[in-house]
Amino acid sequence: MSTTSPSPYVSAHATPSGPGDARPTALQIISDEGLQNNLTSKVFLVTGGSSGLGLETVRALHATGAHVFMTARDKAKGEKVKEGILSSSNGTGTVDVIQLDQASFASVRAGAEEILAKTDILNVVVFNAGISWPQTRELIEGQESQFCVNYLSPFLLFNLLKHALLKGASPEFASRVVVVSSGAHRMAPVQWDDITFEKGYNTWIAYAQSKIAGTWMANYIDRVFGPQGIHAISLHPGFVWSGAQAHVPQEMIDGWMTPEFQKFFKSQAQGAATSVWAAVSRAIEGQGGKYLEDCEIVGQAKEDAAPQERGYAPFAFDEAQETKLWELSSKLVGLK
Repeated sequence: MSTTSPSPYVSAHATPSGPGDARPTALQIISDEGLQNNLTSKVFLVTGGSSGLGLETVRALHATGAHVFMTARDKAKGEKVKEGILSSSNGTGTVDVIQLDQASFASVRAGAEEILAKTDILNVVVFNAGISWPQTRELIEGQESQFCVNYLSPFLLFNLLKHALLKGASPEFASRVVVVSSGAHRMAPVQWDDITFEKGYNTWIAYAQSKIAGTWMANYIDRVFGPQGIHAISLHPGFVWSGAQAHVPQEMIDGWMTPEFQKFFKSQAQGAATSVWAAVSRAIEGQGGKYLEDCEIVGQAKEDAAPQERGYAPFAFDEAQETKLWELSSKLVGLK
């Protein structure tokens, strides 16, 4: 794995000073790439586009002039977000809101069907939607809730849409799959002996499992479908205050409130920058099977890395486990 990338944002991330500092926003990525209304022939899909990082990702991609699909559990909320983006954007593209709840495989299938009824090509899919840290074990579709929502539903959605991604690929712009993972994946790999946590629930390990699963999915997609024109990347967006912290115990939040740790936090617009860079940057055209942080390809984390330090886990790139998970997932979601 390469530990460097031709990112122009290295210096901006060298000395972070908190939300709104010199680190780029998602819209700045579009401006710096010179892509305002210059991707009018492209079709993007962003899951979870009605709030947080997803909203900022949709906002930035709309500025390219592309046709952007965004999924939302609550379609009415999604339509209001769409109206807000269109009223404030100079982008000439369109936004379609697709009702899709990743807590239901039936909803995922219905959402995919609606998307394919509106377009037969996709150029980029950003798997952004997810849940984090429920304090009690809950099963969804027979699986631990975070594993289902954060991983299995995106896995199913990719498989339902892959032919549109294959059709959208070209020698000049390979199709891209962007998986929003998390630095928390370093906490644990997939718990093969107890994926559903029947032996005891730990929400943090379950979250880590769901996020390493996403990275393994991206690696597998790139390895298998890369030669056919679909490249895939996973990433850590950084520390961002959002609804994701709703279930975090107050004592842990208090630990994050120190001045030293607060400087690593990003605004939501800054947190979406790495997803947008992965989706459109010319610097990584034709590349995949990489892990990004701070708009840059990064290498393996050191063994005793602190949460705010960069890098992926030593088990993040493991072909045998990636293949094992892909085969299991196909059975769990009912794919032949």
